Amino acid sequence: MEVYLFRHADAVDIGEAGATCDAERVLSDKGRKQAKMVAQALRAMGCQPEIIATSPLPRARETADIAGGILGCEPEILDLLAPGGGDLPELAGWIGRQKAGALMLVGHLPDLPDLGVYLASGSTAAGLSLKKAGVLCISMEPGASPGEGAIEWLIQPRNLKGLTRDTSEP
Repeated sequence: MEVYLFRHADAVDIGEAGATCDAERVLSDKGRKQAKMVAQALRAMGCQPEIIATSPLPRARETADIAGGILGCEPEILDLLAPGGGDLPELAGWIGRQKAGALMLVGHLPDLPDLGVYLASGSTAAGLSLKKAGVLCISMEPGASPGEGAIEWLIQPRNLKGLTRDTSEP
């Protein structure tokens, strides 16, 4: 199973676009472009998640919607991905129960990088940097325990500039 951990793209600051608190922040123009660029790169790499689960917060949902549109998968909300919405064993258990060959989780810091390290090492002792719109790929067997996964790759959006092109325009 491939598990893609996709951090939400750039979002507006509190006070912009009607956001009065962190939970109301939506993607910025830059964020929408980031999410599209990364999703196009993932498609070009052959990433085909059968499940996309997202935090209920707007910036994560928008990132998941953009990725889902490009990757051909309808996102579903998973409250465990909300900031503070679940602990690592709960998330690992949810992942282990999925029957998909590939799934994507869209969420936030510090949860996603902590989850990646937990799946690969069984611990969160090591820090991992995951920039906005960054994606971490973990491979693991279905039903694997934390510590039995392997970090396959990490993509930060700045590494993709110039490698993708907008395919939505003629």
